[in-house]
Amino acid sequence: MSFCFFYLLTIYTLIENVRPQAYLNDEEAYSDWNGNPVEYTIGGVLSGQKDVYEHFNNVVQELESTIMRGKMSLNTSTQAMDTNPIKTAITVCDQLIQRQVYAIVVSKPENGDLSPASVSYTAGFYHIPVIGISSRDSAFSDKNIHVSFLRTVPPYSHQADVWVEMLKLFKYRQLVFIHSSDTDGRALLGRFQTKTQDLQADDQEVKVEKVEEFEPGQGSYLQTLLKIEECQARVYFLYANTDDATQIFADATTLNMTGAGYVWIVTEQALKSPMVPSGTLGLELVNANDEKAHINDTLHILAQALLELYNEGNITEAPSNCNISGVLWETGKRLFDDIQKQVLEDGATGRVAFDSMGDRIYAEYDITNIQNDRRNNFQKGVVVGKYHYSKERHRMELHLDEENIKWPGDLTQKPTGLMIPTHLHVLTIVEKPFVYERLIDPSKGEKCNSTSEIECPMYYPMARNIPGAERMYCCSGYCIDLLKLLAEHCNFTYSLHVSFIEYGSLERNNETGKLEWNGLIGELVDGTADLIVAPLTINPERAHVMEFSKPFKYQGITILQKRQPRASQLVSFLQPFKYTLWVLVLVSVHIVALCLYLLDRFSPFGRFHSGPDPGNVQKEESLNFTSAIWFAWGVLLNSGIGEGTPRSFSARVLGMVWAGFAMIIVASYTANLAAFLVLDKPQTSLTGINDPRLRNPMENFTYATVKGSSVDMYFRRQVELSNMYRTMEGKHYRSPEEAIRAVKEEKLKAFIWDSSRLEYEAARDCDLITAGDLFGRSGYGVGLQKGSPWADKVTLAILDFHESGKMEDLDNKWILLNNDDDCKAKDDNSPATLGLRNMRGVFILVGVGIIGGLGLIVIEIIYKKHQMRKQKRTDMARMAINKWRGAIERRRNLRMSKDNIRSLRHNGLRGSGGSSTALTPIDSYTLSVDTLPRRELYPSDSTWRLAMDARQSSGGIAVHRNSCGSVNRLNVDNWAKQADDDEVSSSTPPPVPPHRSYSHEDSKSTLRKSTAPHHSHSSLLILDVNSGGINPSKSPSSSESSRKRKKRPPLSGISPSRMNNNNWDGGGHPSLHHHPSDEEEEEIDINNQCNSINNIDDPPSQSMSLHDMSSPEFPSIGSDRIPKPPPPPRLYWQQQQQQMYPGHHYHHHTAAPGQQRVRRRNYPTDDSDV
Repeated sequence: MSFCFFYLLTIYTLIENVRPQAYLNDEEAYSDWNGNPVEYTIGGVLSGQKDVYEHFNNVVQELESTIMRGKMSLNTSTQAMDTNPIKTAITVCDQLIQRQVYAIVVSKPENGDLSPASVSYTAGFYHIPVIGISSRDSAFSDKNIHVSFLRTVPPYSHQADVWVEMLKLFKYRQLVFIHSSDTDGRALLGRFQTKTQDLQADDQEVKVEKVEEFEPGQGSYLQTLLKIEECQARVYFLYANTDDATQIFADATTLNMTGAGYVWIVTEQALKSPMVPSGTLGLELVNANDEKAHINDTLHILAQALLELYNEGNITEAPSNCNISGVLWETGKRLFDDIQKQVLEDGATGRVAFDSMGDRIYAEYDITNIQNDRRNNFQKGVVVGKYHYSKERHRMELHLDEENIKWPGDLTQKPTGLMIPTHLHVLTIVEKPFVYERLIDPSKGEKCNSTSEIECPMYYPMARNIPGAERMYCCSGYCIDLLKLLAEHCNFTYSLHVSFIEYGSLERNNETGKLEWNGLIGELVDGTADLIVAPLTINPERAHVMEFSKPFKYQGITILQKRQPRASQLVSFLQPFKYTLWVLVLVSVHIVALCLYLLDRFSPFGRFHSGPDPGNVQKEESLNFTSAIWFAWGVLLNSGIGEGTPRSFSARVLGMVWAGFAMIIVASYTANLAAFLVLDKPQTSLTGINDPRLRNPMENFTYATVKGSSVDMYFRRQVELSNMYRTMEGKHYRSPEEAIRAVKEEKLKAFIWDSSRLEYEAARDCDLITAGDLFGRSGYGVGLQKGSPWADKVTLAILDFHESGKMEDLDNKWILLNNDDDCKAKDDNSPATLGLRNMRGVFILVGVGIIGGLGLIVIEIIYKKHQMRKQKRTDMARMAINKWRGAIERRRNLRMSKDNIRSLRHNGLRGSGGSSTALTPIDSYTLSVDTLPRRELYPSDSTWRLAMDARQSSGGIAVHRNSCGSVNRLNVDNWAKQADDDEVSSSTPPPVPPHRSYSHEDSKSTLRKSTAPHHSHSSLLILDVNSGGINPSKSPSSSESSRKRKKRPPLSGISPSRMNNNNWDGGGHPSLHHHPSDEEEEEIDINNQCNSINNIDDPPSQSMSLHDMSSPEFPSIGSDRIPKPPPPPRLYWQQQQQQMYPGHHYHHHTAAPGQQRVRRRNYPTDDSDV
């Protein structure tokens, strides 16, 4: 380029220094009436051949008569082409421009390429059009330098158009491009790449595997050829001049790169090399060296352009000398545009036209094949095709006779154009049931199952060159079995890698700003992988950048949902009626029961049978409220009513109306219950892609697919699904496993994915179903690199598998699982049958009734036992009272019949020994007075008087006298009734008659012990011997009734002589050694019994022992006179209580200082206790 500018500057200098010579014409230049010139001179710089000049002049004269037809005259001015470009430029100025030429036709010298450029520079300075007929350098296409240059021959770079057509015809998709680093080589590469981009739009992409540029003029090109030998492509496109091509072919022959399997396609210059190998295909421009033919076509186009310019008018004369500077010839620009627009349909060189750069288009080429002539033992070029313009289709077409082509190695069959590798790098992705993975640790000796599994290391795209970055897995599944079949059928080996990345999508690279494929497809496009054997969906976006085999499985897109169980609530048996109706029914039951009760109660005929004798009418039980409720529920629930029916006519009428109501309610409930339970269906599943829930989803209804998958591309591509795509765009999952897990956990309502995978999941899990019909039908194919030689073989193998039934076997083995029977029970289309799930509420209701009944029976049993204990205590008290009442009556009658009783009354008290003993007071002795019955201490007035006398002699000890009344039946009945009504604790013994005995051995310890007050009426009587008096004291637990009772008179007149000094031990405690006689004991017992009966309503808390009451003052009655009475009531009750309450504890209470308390049982303090 710099060399061209150097010549341009040289020409400008020469023009400035040359003095123009005046060109005088004897005749004045003629003009037409519009002022336009009528004579036009056409210049020519031609080769030195004489016949060329003559042909040039003859054609101009012919055109003047045929085209101009007298409107204007054409003149010629021709010069011979000099090999020196400077001389050529001077000639143009002196011989052509001074003659006012309107256009110049330039040819090419036999030696030298710069002379046409000097003509173009010189004429272009004044904008005089120059038409070349032999120059093919691409530099003339640059209009910044050659502003007015046109040519009837195409540049060398236009051979790329023919190369692309040859690739389309041979179906080569991968090649290596070799070119020189000059302008023509780079221009050829640029045009070739532009044309191949047009093929991508036609889904016929051509991949240039490697572009190798070399510097021309080298002595060896071995290094360049070694680089391209590593490529997989074996189709080489070569642009080089003849010398460089000779060296390249020689080095290629040395490397054995010109033999069988290789394809060489070269340009015209390289085809002229003497070392061109046999089988090479090259191009030759038709009429490229026919100068006369190009002169003929050029002058015809120029004559038509001048005629158009003349018809337009406003023509100025051409420049006349090279000394004029700074003024452009505007008519020259117009003429250039007119020439560029011309089209010559039937020219000598074919159809002639120009593009925007002024280059010839529609140039015709011959396709030449270099073949060996075995007879003459030399190579020759054989034309095997043509690239020409078709008048029928109005475009350029390529026709080849492939049968006559001899390929390198003298092969008649077209080479594949690729080095077919026998070991392929295969990628797959984990997706059930097509690919399963199992992690193993080879260091522990773990291996894969050789019959069903293949070792597949983990593939990390970002760490492909890092050692140890792979983890070993064992892969199995549908696609693994398919890979084994393909390798066996196509005879290749492979190394399998499993990837957990996505399939791949077209996304913009943030660094480069270009759209690039990622994922598995990105690895295939980059050439990292040779094959993808996975459930890879065939779609148009992917097919632009990769090859697909025929589908090995046809499928579509469907929707996965979780099966909704039949809606069966816990209270489903209540669904036939609304809750308001249930409440009204319950209220009606009790209202009707109340009405029945009232009608039957107040009806005059409700409680009596009607009979013939009104006087003998029998009264019967009326219908109580409980029976009325039972009757109302029995009629409603259609249960038999055996008793408790209404007796009155009015109540029975109401009962019949209630029965009719119950019949209607029960019938309606039964009908609705059957409808609810049988027609209890789940929520309807989706009907398909057009379901309203997908088109206009609610907030709680979510659906999604896998990001970057073919399904994602499908929704992105379909305009009618754009709303759905925007809805689920931000909810996509990274893998199908995550989405299916979300559907099971009800985090995702619907998952849209390939039907094969979803049908497999639905077959394995009965809780999942596929909804709707298939849409977006497509297929799974094996992915290969663009132009892969294995594409056809893999496709043929898959078609053969379909025909032989092997693909069906794989479907049955991995996808179609035989578990239809397991999911049949959950089929929504199966007849609805009732089960525990439907009726569990009724069973729970029965269970609640059973538990409630058990609870009530426990309460009833506890209550009944309590009542039985109360009744038993009452019966025992009544029996004891009756027994002792009879004994008292018998003893009283016996006593009244005895004479000694009367004598006892008159004679007073006398001890058994006949002497009285003085009682020396040593200490105070505490007795429970309330335990003693309220009776007379002395049976008669005489004894009472004797006691009073004893009181006076002893210092005034108070002696209380009780009045013994008769025991009447009413008091006993009242006491028994009170015992029945009052609640008595089961652990509390009933009251007993007075206790009368102390143990002589334990008298001391017994006197030290005392019990706490046991009754609300109990009190303590303290006999203070020191003070000579008896002080009664109340128990802290005495009740209000005891305080309202009439005060008891104090016991007085008890003489200390009753207590003998010998009866006190040394410890200050009384020693009870005196034993009363039989008569004394009987007398005391009778009086105690009498007082016990009189005090039934106020039962005693404790009684004094008979031995304590024995003293010389009491009479001694012989046992032979009075029979010994039965044991006292106190002992009887104790025996009964020991049997009923074994292990009952006695409580001991320590008396205050100076006092001693008598031990007693802890009896209940409630007034209701007996």
